[in-house]
Amino acid sequence: MKKLIMLTLTAVLAASLLVSCSSDSSTEAGNTKPICNITSPTANKILYPGSTVEVKTEAAASEGQIDSVRYFIDGVYEATDFSSPYNWNWNTTGLSEKDYFIKAISYASNNMQSDPSEISVKLENQAPTCSITEPSTSEKAFIVGSKVMLKVAADDADGEVTSVKFKLNGVVLATDTEAPFEIEWNTVDYDHGSYRFEAVAYDNDGKQGVSEEIFISLNRGSSFEDLVLDENSYWNGSDGNGSFVSGSVSYSNKYNSDYGSWSEIAYSNMTDKTTPGFANQYSVYANNGADGSGNFAICSVFDSETFVNEITPVSVLSNEGVKIKQISVNNTTYGYLSMRDGDDVAKQFGGESGNDPDWFKLTITGISPSGNETGNVEFYLADYRNNDGIPNYIVGQWMTVDLTSLGDNVKQLKFSLSSSDNGDYGMNTPAYFAFDNLIIEND
Repeated sequence: MKKLIMLTLTAVLAASLLVSCSSDSSTEAGNTKPICNITSPTANKILYPGSTVEVKTEAAASEGQIDSVRYFIDGVYEATDFSSPYNWNWNTTGLSEKDYFIKAISYASNNMQSDPSEISVKLENQAPTCSITEPSTSEKAFIVGSKVMLKVAADDADGEVTSVKFKLNGVVLATDTEAPFEIEWNTVDYDHGSYRFEAVAYDNDGKQGVSEEIFISLNRGSSFEDLVLDENSYWNGSDGNGSFVSGSVSYSNKYNSDYGSWSEIAYSNMTDKTTPGFANQYSVYANNGADGSGNFAICSVFDSETFVNEITPVSVLSNEGVKIKQISVNNTTYGYLSMRDGDDVAKQFGGESGNDPDWFKLTITGISPSGNETGNVEFYLADYRNNDGIPNYIVGQWMTVDLTSLGDNVKQLKFSLSSSDNGDYGMNTPAYFAFDNLIIEND
């Protein structure tokens, strides 16, 4: 009897176990969870209010297929996407600046849902960007008395830039409330030295962006912008003054009232690049002065006493010698067109074949306070010798000439002009050149 009971219990337990295993296997086979992952935006990303954020998800099911993906913000249902790719555009207009939790859940055709995929992002108004675009290089040298153009590029990704403040050594110099953001800094009342500039842009939400600092060097010298001229005019010494001062440099002028002629230094703002001949002797072959300025100097290199093309018209207003950093030079229109085309006196550079080895050279010599020469710098205003494979050229733009090799004990500058084109009465090429922005190095 006991044996029969034991066999019966064993059979029941076996049957029960078989049913149980069959039931568990069925649950696992038909109820696998799908997966869901938010791929964009990335966790902890800073977004700006008012933007539309594309929330991207990857969803997949090993059994059946994905029916939909639901999206939640801070636990509150927002939207459902029923087709792949599973994305949702979250409009953040009107939302406060704070942290938000984005959650996505995928739903499969086997009536299973994924574990939530959740990330945190932050809505925060973006500060505007700000950068100084002009002057283009830090430590650029300008001359005391010149007008320096300061330009700033400013932008705001989630609003608009309402103003830009220009700061000089930490103090607001000026404010511009309209693009393009720029001011003209008149340096006439400033001493020579280094000045630190930065710009601060403000947007409509009160955020601010600060540019990188640049340093501008104000140097002694001459820019000729401190001299007053009517439009399209010149000064040639006809008032009998015999000299003039620009910045910290004095320039000599010789005017002959009997003939209405002059030599040494005049100043001008004339830029007629088309009219040939002596009547257009005051124009530079450019659209303006150096660095876009208005005024510049015209030099007639002829000594009326010695009849040579050498003069010493430049004197620094200092009891001691200085180091002259640089000077900008160019041809006058009179000289440029004469060399390019020829005229009644001077030949066409290069000749008819274009192969004549012509040249026109400016030599600048430093003179010490004791009258001794400190060195020479040569610069070719035209060169058709094809030296070292350099193409033939006539200078027709402002070029910077480094004068630091003249040393640190220069009181005066001597200018000499020479040319390959000479006749019985001396040089045939017009003995003129233009110059601007004579810069003295700071101590």
